Formats: sequence, C-alpha cells, structure tokens
Amino acid sequence: MLHEILLQLVDNQGVQVLANPYLCGMCDDMLAFSNWKERPNRLVLRGMIADGTVSQLLQMESHEKEEIANLVSAFMSTDFAKDNSITDAMAFYVLNSIAYAAGWGEMPVSHSDKGATQSQPAPEVKLGQQIVEYKPAAESESIGTMIPANMAIPVNRNLNRIVHEEGGLVDFLAYELQFTPEHVQQVLAAEQIDGVAMAIRQMQVGQGFILSDATGIGKGRQLAALLYWALLQCSVPVFVTEKSVLFSDLYRDLKDIGCGQLRPFILNSDREARVIDADGVCVVDLPSASEMEYFRVNHQLPDGYDFLALTYSQMSINETKNWKMPCVLDVVKDSYLILDESHNATGTDSNQGRFFRQAVNDACGVTFASATYAKNCSTMPLYALKTAIAESRIGAEDLIDIVESGGIILQEELSKGLVASGSMIRRERDMSDIQRELRFEKDDIRISSMRLAYDRVIEVVQDLQDFDVKFIKPYLKNIDIEDQLRKTLQIPDDVVIDAKSMRVIRESFASRFMPTVQQLLLATKTELAVQTTLEVLKSGRKPVVEIQHTMEAQLDYLCNVGEELKSFEFIQILRRNLNAMFHYKLEATERK
Repeated sequence: MLHEILLQLVDNQGVQVLANPYLCGMCDDMLAFSNWKERPNRLVLRGMIADGTVSQLLQMESHEKEEIANLVSAFMSTDFAKDNSITDAMAFYVLNSIAYAAGWGEMPVSHSDKGATQSQPAPEVKLGQQIVEYKPAAESESIGTMIPANMAIPVNRNLNRIVHEEGGLVDFLAYELQFTPEHVQQVLAAEQIDGVAMAIRQMQVGQGFILSDATGIGKGRQLAALLYWALLQCSVPVFVTEKSVLFSDLYRDLKDIGCGQLRPFILNSDREARVIDADGVCVVDLPSASEMEYFRVNHQLPDGYDFLALTYSQMSINETKNWKMPCVLDVVKDSYLILDESHNATGTDSNQGRFFRQAVNDACGVTFASATYAKNCSTMPLYALKTAIAESRIGAEDLIDIVESGGIILQEELSKGLVASGSMIRRERDMSDIQRELRFEKDDIRISSMRLAYDRVIEVVQDLQDFDVKFIKPYLKNIDIEDQLRKTLQIPDDVVIDAKSMRVIRESFASRFMPTVQQLLLATKTELAVQTTLEVLKSGRKPVVEIQHTMEAQLDYLCNVGEELKSFEFIQILRRNLNAMFHYKLEATERK
C-alpha cells in the first residue's frame, strides 16, 4: 500500500523525503505500484508533487481535516486532475497517506479497498456431469453460457487469482485497454471480459493462450480487444486468419468495441481481402504497389497502418521464393501474434508449419483462437512453444504421435491441463432448451417434383465425376512436370530440379462430390424449410435454423458483396465445378 511505503521512506530518510521530486521513482523501486489497484495513485502523487500540493501540506502548521479538504479541492480544480479523470477519493487517499507518513494523521483507507471485488465462489460440479453453467467472474452482463465440467473449477481458480492480484476484471481491462469501466461493460459481455483478461495475463509474461470458445460466444470480439491491447504495448501486432474475407469481420468487431479507426496493412492481394463494412462499402483497400514495396524493402509497415493482417496461405510458398516470410518475421519479433482459426497453422515439414513455429517462438506473446484447436494433431508442437505443454519436454514428432494415439480421451486430459495452467478457456452456448423436431414432406406432388429435380442434377454430377476419372486424371498423370516448369518459368538447364519434390497440385472432383450432393439436398429442402420457419415465427416462437453448408464460397464466386444476385440456378454450381477441373499447379524445388 502507498501509505505503508511512504512511512517506510520517512523512517529511513526523514520527513523531507516526501517533498523530493523523485518520490514517485523511489516508490516505484519499492514496488508501491506493482499491484493494479495502486497504479492510479502514482498518477495522483506525481500530479500533487508537480503542482506543489505536497509542499503546501508539509508547510502547513495545522493539519485538520478541513485544511486537507481544501488542498484536495484546489488540486481537483486543476487541469491535470480533470484531464486524468482523478476522483476525490483518490486525491484524499494520497494526501492522507502523505500526512500519515509525516506523523500527522491516522492510517488512511485506500479508495481501492472500499467495496473490493469478491472472489467468485467455486462452481458446484456433480458426479457424472459433462457440462455445467458458466459463472463469469467479471461484473458485467452475461450472455448465458456453459463450460465443460472438468474445466469449471480450474477456470474459476485462475480468474479468482487475477481478481485477487489485479482487482475487478472490468477495472483491470479498463486500465489495460485505456477504456472507461462503463465502456468495457458496454462492448464486452462478462464471458468475453473473462477471456480477454486471462489472455492478457498470459501474454504479459510472454506466454500463449488458447481461446477455444464455441460459436456464438464472440471470439472475434475478444480478438479485437486483444489486438488493440497489443497495439497499446507500443508494438505492431500481427493478425493471421484462415480466409481473407474474415478481415472484414475483424473490422466490424473492432468497430463494435470503439476501435474502428485501426487500419490493417493487408498482405493478401485477392479482391476478398479488402475490408468491406456492413453496407458493402470498401473502408480499407489493399496497399498500393509503392506501399508493398516499402514493406518488402524495409520490413516495416508504411505510415498510416496500425497492424499487419494476412492469411495462413501467404506463408505456404517455399521460403526461398517468398519475400514475405522474412518481412513478417521481423514484424513479429518483439510484438504480439493473434492466430485466428489456429488449427490451420499445421504441418511439421511444410513451409507454413515451419514459418508459424518460428513466428510463435519469436513473438512476445500469442493468442490462439479455435473452437477445434486440436483438430489437427500436427498443430500441437505450435501450441507447445508458448503454453504449459512445453513442460513435458516432448519432441514435436513424438508429441504428434502421442496425441494421435491417445485420441479423444487424451485430448480431454490435455485440455484440462492447459486450463489448469491458465493457458486455455472454452465456453459454449446452452442448447438444452432448444426443441428439435424432424419434419417430413407429406405432399406427394411436391415429393415427386423434388425427386425429379434431384435425379436430373445427379445425372450431371455423375457425368462430371466420370469425365474427371476418364480424361483429367490420366492427362495429369502423364504430364511432364519438369518440362512444363522449365518452359513456363524459363529455368536454365544447369539448375537441377529435385525429382522427389515434383508434384501436381489440384482439387479433384471427388473432393467436391460430397459437398455438391449436400448442397443439392439443401436446395431440394429450402422451400419446405422456409415455410416451416414462417409457421413457427407466426406462432410466437423463435426457431433456430441450422445450415450445414451455407454455400458462401459459391455466392462469393457469383457476385460481389453488396451486389444483387439476379438468378441462382444449380447449373451455375455445376459449371463452376467443371471449370475448376481444368485448373492445376505444378510444384518442385531445386536440388541443393
């Protein structure tokens, strides 16, 4: 506490130390402001020393409460106090601490001790429960979520530890994000405040945090807050996600928390990478050629940009031919890394996998966000670099083999250990009250019409599959990869191409077959689903329509954001699949 530190200084150096211009520095050395609750007092003390309030107190012959109140009133009228949102309680505590240390008053009560935040009681978990109600530690509105039973108590302990060390989570985030407590509660739900607070604590000590919330909890909103926090640490944060269209989603989340002014330097060059707002207006365009050249040469963002944004695919090209890799690594060093959909940063031997392991290792702190973080076992060595998994001291290959062999049971135990160490959290929506009803079409005429439409389309689908097997695959199997590469890229004869590295990269129609059939089934059921939804709405209930395949990629192919799609026939999807058959890439590396 400040008054205890000041008293100790007076005992060692005399009362005159209280008027020393370097008093704040002395208190810093004695860790007076190491606790979050004490940090605002440093600002008040510095202001009172600078404007002479402390000197006036020490020169006073009378030290009655009225005299101290007058000094506080005079200090509170200064521009310094107004500009820094200093309260009367803060000013009274600091001035009374000085009086107490000088031997003139009683021991003061800190304003931060009044109505201190209480620890959240441990959740009750009954034997056999798989999931329990999540009770946030943050004093804000909850969105109503659940948490796996084996994670409930460890998460509760971790959050209570932060509350004990830093004070209330709302005030903690208000300090870290330079928001008002009211703004924090307005833009973040209680669950989101808990998640952001845990992630910040991990990144503050150079570690990583796995945000594994399920859909509907607001991972994007939490990542936006963490991105802004990283920016406030005087760094250039790096944001990586799965698809470039998600940059627009990030913008909307940043705007929702009041940080829509932040401008990303987008490393992708595709049209979907532009940041589009809810009205279809482009708010952040792709960097110009000169700006991209500046980044390539200087390994720094041009003026006017706040953070770097890219997709995982940008780091999939061989490092010897990808100038972006060293540039991004230089930005990541001494900065913070936000990996959205982190299960995509996979591979032990791939260019992408090697790059992101290096990036995670170099970063000051990392947040991994993925509802299915353990989807790819090859991602585990990436998490091990910045989480408690590193304590196992298991090599990358062995770790992958162990997780693959252990299956779901081992993954659950691994998640439990990560949560216990403060490296992970997962919440999900409560779906227990949702009524599920399986409906069947009973109109024979409509059934016949649907069956006829399905049969007509499936015949074309089968024809496409046969065409792929009989013509496309044999052609690609007999293609001379080296000859085509040398002709296309004009590779000199003295350059030796590694035969083992030569391959044809192509998405076969077989991989599109099942999604196409599923989209076809969705199309046949759409009219019935719409009519049923309208009936439920008219009855006063709120239906939940679950769509397995949203056809987002197909819609993006057919029109731009904000444009009207005049017609949408299934033949357009089949035509796109046919065109895709004729696209392939050749890849090879030079033999060293």
